[in-house]
Amino acid sequence: MKQNINPYNPEQFKKQFEFTDICRSVAKDFDNLWWDQPTKFFDNITPRQLLATNNVGFSMIPFYYLLPLLAKNPVSIYDLGCGANMFKKYIPNIIGVDKSHNQIGRQFDIEDQVDTEYVKNHQDYFESVFSINALHFRPLTEIRLVCKEFISMIAPGGRGFLSLNLQRMVEKETITIVKLDEDRKKFYDNYVRNQLHNLPCKYLIFDVNLDPLDDWLDGNVRLVFER
Repeated sequence: MKQNINPYNPEQFKKQFEFTDICRSVAKDFDNLWWDQPTKFFDNITPRQLLATNNVGFSMIPFYYLLPLLAKNPVSIYDLGCGANMFKKYIPNIIGVDKSHNQIGRQFDIEDQVDTEYVKNHQDYFESVFSINALHFRPLTEIRLVCKEFISMIAPGGRGFLSLNLQRMVEKETITIVKLDEDRKKFYDNYVRNQLHNLPCKYLIFDVNLDPLDDWLDGNVRLVFER
């Protein structure tokens, strides 16, 4: 069973990151910078989009997982399922990929659907790539496959960051894999760790924290790989 590697620590990361140029740029745009998960208070709009368009605040958590990608100075960093493409303002070499669903606020650079065909056409493709809460709309029993597909798109020597909200995958599951008398959260934690053991990559960060089970903004299964 896979144990956490370099998990996120809000206090440590804030001390490390708050005086960087990226953090200063974000702070100019938002009065509130969140280093831990904010309270859920909205409906019918993507979380990051709402926070962006209403100047409510900005979650700094993803930057912890993006730093290992930036450390290799990639020419471009692809954001699969970018939504409002908010990180591009602070990391200009990001290329946002998303498909328009006539939703206000989508700001992709490339319009495309990240599906099975997309994965097939982007094998060994990305020098650097990430996806935050965009590729989890599949059953929980496919979590290993989702990760393997994501890894397969990273070129040898490249790096990727994948974040999934496990609650979305649980909602998509069509078969019963948890017994009624089991501790659901404990079962899911063990299941994810076993499923993601020995993937074809080197883990730089393996961070599974299912408290809460529904981490709607930044995900609760956060993985940084090197291919």
